[in-house]
Amino acid sequence: MLNTIRTVVPNVIRRSYAVKFGIVILFIGLAIGAVGLGGTSLMADQVEQSVDSDFESTATADAQALDNWLETNAIEMQTLERNLPDAGAGDGVIDEYLQTYRTDVSDRSTLTLVHVVDTETNTIEHSSRASMRGKTLDGETVGWAREPDFTVGDVGISPLYVAEDDYHAVAFTKDLEGSQRLVTVHDMEDIGDEILSGGANPEYRSSETVIVDSDNTIVMADAKLGEAVGEPYPGDSPALERARQLEARTVSESTSVGSEYVHDSAIGPDSEHLVGFAPSGERNAPDFGSDWVVLTHAPSDEAYGFAGTLETYGLYATLLGVLFAGLIGAAVGRSTATSINRLTNRVEEMEDGDLDADFSSGRIDEIGRLYEGFDEMQQQLKQRINEAEQARKEAEVSRAEAMEMSNYLQEKADEYAQIMQQCAAGDL
Repeated sequence: MLNTIRTVVPNVIRRSYAVKFGIVILFIGLAIGAVGLGGTSLMADQVEQSVDSDFESTATADAQALDNWLETNAIEMQTLERNLPDAGAGDGVIDEYLQTYRTDVSDRSTLTLVHVVDTETNTIEHSSRASMRGKTLDGETVGWAREPDFTVGDVGISPLYVAEDDYHAVAFTKDLEGSQRLVTVHDMEDIGDEILSGGANPEYRSSETVIVDSDNTIVMADAKLGEAVGEPYPGDSPALERARQLEARTVSESTSVGSEYVHDSAIGPDSEHLVGFAPSGERNAPDFGSDWVVLTHAPSDEAYGFAGTLETYGLYATLLGVLFAGLIGAAVGRSTATSINRLTNRVEEMEDGDLDADFSSGRIDEIGRLYEGFDEMQQQLKQRINEAEQARKEAEVSRAEAMEMSNYLQEKADEYAQIMQQCAAGDL
């Protein structure tokens, strides 16, 4: 494996420790950056998912509150109808009953008026308000005179309309005998403050909840946006279209929409909005015909503000981590490369015959021990050379002494030979 790598890596890299160390630091920096950015992105996604879930939960909770309000008023309408005095009791008795009922519920309800009307003439026959009794109203402008927008049980809920006192209202209606109809009128500009919670979340100061009917009209909104009631809602909004496709309020979703899909009085109308949405009504509830839709809004930059902050600081932290790793790596690598290059130069000096090359080092790590090893090797080499030089000198002295002895012996041998020749010649 290593041999294969060596054949692939260029020699210019293999020859330089500094280059190899720099490449390693580069890969470490890239790894830190990838892990940091990936982790930051993952955490930001989780935060955004949590925000989406918050808005979906708020939409579901507000849809539940809306349904409870509709059902409660429908039940009270049925109770009101059951206890309504007979026509034979006299007009004063019926009017007093309606007025008493209106007074009794005034502290806990947005109910403003209670009527008994003639649907053929749109005349108010009985009313909780004396000034309204006997009035005939235009059926095109009074919601209770038109067909209900939907029904809850046998109680009809009218389209949004402008009531006699110039406020936006919705009427709950229940048909009586003949052409008579029992009517309760509710102020829709105030009810949002009581039952909607989209604007009550302290984490999202610009959040709001609106209720939109089948005509794409806002019928209910948070109190701080009371002027939104009666305002048209963009009918081509992706959030509105998707909300109407959901089966029940327990199935909520969220999405981001552009500013063109936000109503005019929304907070931050020129920015992208996060919208959590849910329909009104339960699953498989044929007696509950509400077609209203709950939408919880907030500017995306505020809703996802923490996620954006997390990404920003995560990016800064990642860059600092990469920079710190690079600086530490550069410092360590430079020190190591310098020590190795210095050692290489000293070895080359030894190769050139300089046995006095300085192998001293203040390091005590592996490289320091390598310096010590070369220093010991240098001392041993000097000692071996000195010993060899001494042996050479001793050998030269021995050779000179041997030559001198050889010459002496040769002279003696010549002298003995001459004497022996004389003796042989008879000169004793």
